[in-house]
Amino acid sequence: MSGSKFPPLWAIPKLLTTLPRMTWYRWRKNYIASMAAAREIFGSAKIKTRGFRGYTPSKHDAFVCTYSKSGTYWMMQIVTQIAGKGSAEFEHIHDIVPWPEMPVPGPVRLPAPTWQTAVTQIRAIKTHAEAEFVPYNKAAKYIVVMRDPKDVVVSSFYFSEAILPGTASLGREKWVALFLSNQTPYGSWPEHTAGFWPWRERDNVHIVTFAALKQDLAKEVATIAAFLEVDLDQQELAQVVERSSFAYMKKHEAKFEPPAPTKNGTNLIRKGKKGESAEFLTAAQRQQIDEAMRTQLQTFGSDFPYDDYFASD
Repeated sequence: MSGSKFPPLWAIPKLLTTLPRMTWYRWRKNYIASMAAAREIFGSAKIKTRGFRGYTPSKHDAFVCTYSKSGTYWMMQIVTQIAGKGSAEFEHIHDIVPWPEMPVPGPVRLPAPTWQTAVTQIRAIKTHAEAEFVPYNKAAKYIVVMRDPKDVVVSSFYFSEAILPGTASLGREKWVALFLSNQTPYGSWPEHTAGFWPWRERDNVHIVTFAALKQDLAKEVATIAAFLEVDLDQQELAQVVERSSFAYMKKHEAKFEPPAPTKNGTNLIRKGKKGESAEFLTAAQRQQIDEAMRTQLQTFGSDFPYDDYFASD
């Protein structure tokens, strides 16, 4: 991989077969402790700060800012295909899209001028970091994707089972409790949302919901292209939409596998659905999540209109 002498992390699952069986046994037996360790690593302020240290965003950069499991790879693909006018090619998307706060090698390094490979000279930069850690510059663009936290709970449950074996054994009720107490590896949804919501007033920041992308992908792609100041003709627009579709990304899933070892056979591009929490959570659990998110947003002093976006029907 460009910028790294290490093998891509998505190749690690094969390497893991050489590890002693006891390693996985101990991991499963100490699941909560293992998850806490993952949270400490991926949620480290030091790592997030170090990831962007010394970097000044430029006109070539389009930051994809998301809470985990909120359509991150989807938006990375949308931006990358817009930048390539529907013809962007790569072996793996992290060969050209940096993830600065990723604490282990794998994704291309932030300083690498991967924007030079795009006809528009624009490249996506992925980040799950809270707003306070993301360097802001008027020359760059920032796209914030927000997803219903109830759907995030569902998606993160299945994702965590793939990378942290033992999640399923916790049960859904326990997983919801961990999410609401911010004890999953992914940090606080209200904190992430509260941090980026004030950015909406900046001209170079675009906020979009996962639901809007699902409802009318072509419309949102056109809007994002205009935001990025990229002119697409009808054929190019259609090509971007096609390559950003669930069907295309599912067919080419290896290009979008996350840089973390997963269980063999696990499909991480699952359904591409919104509103799937109704199939996973009880009505009481959905209400519980809504109430907790409202309360925690208020704790952060946020005026994010939660009910307008994500309240249960």
